[in-house]
Amino acid sequence: MNGLDFNPFPIIILDTETTGLLHDDYASVIELGAVALDHTGYEVGAFDMLIKPVFHIDMNDPGCAKAMEVNGIDVKALENAPDRAHVWDAFVWWACACATGFPVTAYNQRFDRGMMARVGGEHAAEAMPWAPWCLQQKARDCRPAGRKVFKLSKICFELGLIESESVQNHRALDDCRLEAELLREMVRRDGDLS
Repeated sequence: MNGLDFNPFPIIILDTETTGLLHDDYASVIELGAVALDHTGYEVGAFDMLIKPVFHIDMNDPGCAKAMEVNGIDVKALENAPDRAHVWDAFVWWACACATGFPVTAYNQRFDRGMMARVGGEHAAEAMPWAPWCLQQKARDCRPAGRKVFKLSKICFELGLIESESVQNHRALDDCRLEAELLREMVRRDGDLS
């Protein structure tokens, strides 16, 4: 690639942690994290809240058990978490307070956009000013053919942004900050992530 074909800043990068996958009818969003980056890529705000699950967390369900293992969130920590309506209101307030008008993206925008509809409702999530690009796709586009990487930790490890490809537990805000570092690295390298 001969330079970035888009201006990524300012931006809100968000991430969700869930009890399953988008196609799982009983998957709940249990954490919402976000960072706001100004026109220089500097973090000007961060948001992180646990969310009381809508559905019972069934650790006998392999998908749910795997998701909980990956995110490392303790089920007991969710017992006193606010409900999704409260978290949605808090997120909107936060976004208006520190990032009014900033577009929103995610590493896997299709997944997180779908999950945000479960937090704020379908119309609320669609009303968010989504960027016309997904960070995962842009990172793929910046890689040479044959080196297409899909996993955030793998590409960040290959670029020297983290010391180990195996991340113990990844939480929403930590992932947002790693995604922000990846985006800043894309800008520093002018889109060449070879």
